[in-house]
Amino acid sequence: MQSGTRIVNDALIVSGSVGAANVTREMMGRVLSPLGELITTLPAGPANPGRAAGPSFQMLKDSHAFPHRKPAWHIFRERLRELSAYCFMLDAYEDAPASLVQISNAIDHILEQIPESALS
Repeated sequence: MQSGTRIVNDALIVSGSVGAANVTREMMGRVLSPLGELITTLPAGPANPGRAAGPSFQMLKDSHAFPHRKPAWHIFRERLRELSAYCFMLDAYEDAPASLVQISNAIDHILEQIPESALS
């Protein structure tokens, strides 16, 4: 999680805006923390009976800081939309944890807080 904080801070807070700081804090508290807690309660799968899953800490997308503010905001917003869509899609499963809806709603709320001035 600390690596994610650095990436978000490097990419967004360079603007020095209060909006970027608020988005970052809300993302950590309302999305990443609950998602991390949820992941560690899931079963690891049939090959590992009685064991819980956990985050792999593998980075699947580029994680370098963006030198320009506007592209950083656009990519951050794109990734948030993807995460919200995955949570919403997984919630359709019968045994899906209830917290997925809360996480998806928190992401949608964060998306609304991204200032339009950062995107144009």
